[in-house]
Amino acid sequence: MNRILSFLIATLLLSCAHAAGVRVEFDPRRADIGPYPTDFQTIPDTRQVTGLRIQRPASPFFDFALDRTLNQLDGFALNTRITVKFSGAVQPETLRAGIHFLWLDPVQPERYHLQPAGHLTPINEVVYDPFTNRAFAKPDEAFEGARRYAVLITDAVLDRAGEPVTEDAGFRACLEKTIGGSYCVQLSDAVARYAGVLPPNRRIVGASLYTTLSATAFLERARDVVMRTPPRFLRGVQGIVNLSTLSGGLLRAEVGASGETEDVPFPASLSLLPATGVRRMAIASFRAPRFLDERGLLPETPTATEPVPLGEDEIEMTVYLPSSPMPPGGYPVLVAGHGFGDNRFGFPTVLAVGQLSSGYAVVSINAFGHGYGAGTTLVLTMAGGQELVLPARGRGIDRSGDGRITPGEGCVQTGAEAPVLTRDCVRQTAADLMQLLRVLREGVDLDGDGRPELNGARTSYIGQSLGAFYGTLLHAVEPDLRAATLNVGGGSALPTLLYGSGRGGELRAWMDRFGFTGLEAGPGLPFRYEPVRVLGNPLLAAWQDFLAALEWAEAPGAPASYAPHLKSATLPGVPIKRTLFQIARGDRTVPNPSNSLLVRSANMLESTSVYRHDLAVAQVRGLPANPHTFLAAIEPSAFSAAGFAAQQQAIIYMESADPVIPNVNGSLARYFPSPVFEVPTAYYEDLGYRP
Repeated sequence: MNRILSFLIATLLLSCAHAAGVRVEFDPRRADIGPYPTDFQTIPDTRQVTGLRIQRPASPFFDFALDRTLNQLDGFALNTRITVKFSGAVQPETLRAGIHFLWLDPVQPERYHLQPAGHLTPINEVVYDPFTNRAFAKPDEAFEGARRYAVLITDAVLDRAGEPVTEDAGFRACLEKTIGGSYCVQLSDAVARYAGVLPPNRRIVGASLYTTLSATAFLERARDVVMRTPPRFLRGVQGIVNLSTLSGGLLRAEVGASGETEDVPFPASLSLLPATGVRRMAIASFRAPRFLDERGLLPETPTATEPVPLGEDEIEMTVYLPSSPMPPGGYPVLVAGHGFGDNRFGFPTVLAVGQLSSGYAVVSINAFGHGYGAGTTLVLTMAGGQELVLPARGRGIDRSGDGRITPGEGCVQTGAEAPVLTRDCVRQTAADLMQLLRVLREGVDLDGDGRPELNGARTSYIGQSLGAFYGTLLHAVEPDLRAATLNVGGGSALPTLLYGSGRGGELRAWMDRFGFTGLEAGPGLPFRYEPVRVLGNPLLAAWQDFLAALEWAEAPGAPASYAPHLKSATLPGVPIKRTLFQIARGDRTVPNPSNSLLVRSANMLESTSVYRHDLAVAQVRGLPANPHTFLAAIEPSAFSAAGFAAQQQAIIYMESADPVIPNVNGSLARYFPSPVFEVPTAYYEDLGYRP
């Protein structure tokens, strides 16, 4: 309270003391002035890893749930959007040269870090609002969690007359430590300590100090809980089913909250699978701690404390076994992570068709919120016409309350409870997969003959789309997962809502609810390395602030927050991870800028393979407009051939120690005369298609 009073008094005393010219305004009480973000909008909290908790005032453009969600976090987003307000108009083209991020000391010095204290990061994705004379930008590099940073504004920013901007009298008082209490002490000390890292003859005329949230803390501690929870493997009632005895099968999906069902076919007929090397299938289950509450949300737990499970779930797993003889110790395992709206009988079946001839078993579970309702069953038709009905429990939820359980509905959180996108769904699923890995390591005897069919010591992971999202979290935190392929994943779910096909309804509902009716969802947001975007509508800045808040709320479950731990800054006890990123040029579901955010955050461009769908469609007619599902394509075509080649590429890469990504273009010569797979030399920062 004292520091707030001191600012109020200082504002009155200094209001007439401003120098002539355009100033960098300084008021850390206000997010619309800042410079922002600022630790001035936090309070001490010893239960948090950072020692802080956000305490920001309510925004007129946010609902209560979003403000409440942000105020439970222990810091700001890693890919945070900064705000700098000027007292008059400036030249937008000078903003890049005049605003910098400064890396300060880490909160957890014992860990590996991306950059040393004193490192400067340029700004990118720069926006200028001429209606309020505010600049917005994001960092040009991946930031780490639980780290202190400063935003520095220098006199390289010029006003319309070409004169350097000047400091606010309040900022000078803060540097002199006459206002602002401990916040200004820390800010003043940081500016004094690192002023020499700036270009010569540049003077700091505005600054803020802030702390990023400890993004991975929940999942790190959730793993400790998982490791103490007995996995309790439960053999299926039917044991192993010989697929050669079947004439067909389908999923009888519970799609209604009152038990209504619909029949959903498999992507490939079960009776045809033996011809592709898929000889047997088993349904089993295990017990895993549940951290989500009845709303499908993770109760906010202080990040320095261990989360308390709210119960246990029995999670079913599907296992496909190859026709090749079982090696000593069991078959090597591919854990398959399915995409949004899919389930453990979708993409995992396609992967089994493509890879069981290589001698792998494919194991999968439903991501949280997927697989339809709990009453879903697997209906197998025997060669003689008899039906065998097995449980195929789904994890779907009627989130909207309309009585329907649509594919993936239970995963995305965009409503009034807490708009956190896929944040909690992917964290719970990653924790479930940690328990699955324990089950595999302890040995899985599917038929009760005393011999484990699965070799848990040889387990790799392939995740497609959403499976790459929660797969990134799993791979970064789980030390025992040796290799992973992350196919068409992204750094954040927000770009999918902004630019992806089929998910714009949530954004439109928010825009109507908060008075942004009439705006398009995406205009005014620049891609990286574009010229400074000057806004042409006074509502756009507030709309972009809202989107930045959504990205911040998602950050504890955003793959980009975890990606640095794959190689550059591994977590304690976790080795550098062998990882292959596969992306599709012109992806209309998870756009290329989101793919690039993930890869750039991991600093692993050399471990990336791009399916050049733009080159493919120039060679073959009839390919789909959206390449997002190429890895999961099953119908015989050039498109599915590209997916099969990508699967082969993933297997070879994960089994090898060779840093060179396998070139699979030769296997596609009958379809594509020219190569369609390549290792990129730069990040794709545009959409690659017309929205």
